[in-house]
Amino acid sequence: MPTPDSISRETDLSGMEYKWGFTTDVDTELAPKGLDESIVRLISQKKEEPKWLLDWRLKAFKQWEKLNNNSKEPKWAKVTYPPIDFQDIYYYAAPKSMSDATKSLISPSCLILAFPITLLKRFWSTLISFSNIS
Repeated sequence: MPTPDSISRETDLSGMEYKWGFTTDVDTELAPKGLDESIVRLISQKKEEPKWLLDWRLKAFKQWEKLNNNSKEPKWAKVTYPPIDFQDIYYYAAPKSMSDATKSLISPSCLILAFPITLLKRFWSTLISFSNIS
């Protein structure tokens, strides 16, 4: 089914073709869907994080789990959306390998943005953190 010319909030896009032209064909490593302690440990291991950070993440996960199991989401915002199935989400996805060809595509982009590649590598996690703030 082709994508409609105009899209509203009510438009169901599931199962439609993407017609806007941008695609990324990257061989990706995915963790299994869902979130539990083993996924938190897997992500920490993949990122080669120190033990103190894993402990912090596990503590945060246990707190989230307690909140998620014992209470409903607040309704004070007066927004409506279907319930979120947290076990139907991929929490880890990364390219399987970064070839020299891929690296050469990234460097010019960094230069255009006026970020030296070494600075970008150094502050990557900070940049990601700021981009995820809502």
